[in-house]
Amino acid sequence: MKIRRLAASISACFDDLVSKVENHDAVAQVAIADVQKAAAKIRAEKNKVDQSIRRLQDQLKSQQSDIQLWQARAKSCADTDEGKALQCLKQVKKIKAQVEQGESQQQELLNVATSLNSSLQQVENKLTQLNSKRAILASRESRALAINQSQHAQRELGAMNVDQVFDRWELNILQSEYQDGQHAFADAQQSEDASLAKDFAEAEEREALLAELHALKQDERADVEISVEKSINGVTNTSGVDNKKASQIEGEG
Repeated sequence: MKIRRLAASISACFDDLVSKVENHDAVAQVAIADVQKAAAKIRAEKNKVDQSIRRLQDQLKSQQSDIQLWQARAKSCADTDEGKALQCLKQVKKIKAQVEQGESQQQELLNVATSLNSSLQQVENKLTQLNSKRAILASRESRALAINQSQHAQRELGAMNVDQVFDRWELNILQSEYQDGQHAFADAQQSEDASLAKDFAEAEEREALLAELHALKQDERADVEISVEKSINGVTNTSGVDNKKASQIEGEG
């Protein structure tokens, strides 16, 4: 009895372990694949039945035409050849029997098609339900797994001194920020000195250029004054010569 209880206990533990280790999503996918295969077989069988029904319908139409043809032949020779007319009617009777048999087969095929349609609808509905249920359960499983992992991470963090970890992290950041600030201050000081030197250099260059421009203006003004003076002297000399000539002419007169 003890051995049986132990075996039963081991079996129960094994089943529980398998249920925990088992990939339920993979098992569900296999089940859905089996249902899909069943649906495909039913659809293939339904297509065959539909083809048989169409062929039988074409055959019945042809037989109806043959009946009308043989009936017309019997009428055409009824007065001239009664024996031939009777043979034509025998053909009509034979074809009608075939038509009756074909109609019976057609009804059977229609019943089979109806049954297959019903079965296919049921299987496809089941397949839709399975896909929907699998999606819902997979989503719930993912959510539960995420929650479990989050809780596990929180427990692990709780086992450590998390505050010290964050304090050290913040200290490193502050040191980096301080060093960056010192570098930024030095860079700003150098930039300010360079800007001041540049301002003085530009001012000094402007003063030099202004002095040079003033000198050029002075030289130009001097050249203009010399030119004007020469022009005045030339005019004065010309006037004196003209007056002397006029006096000489008056004296001769």
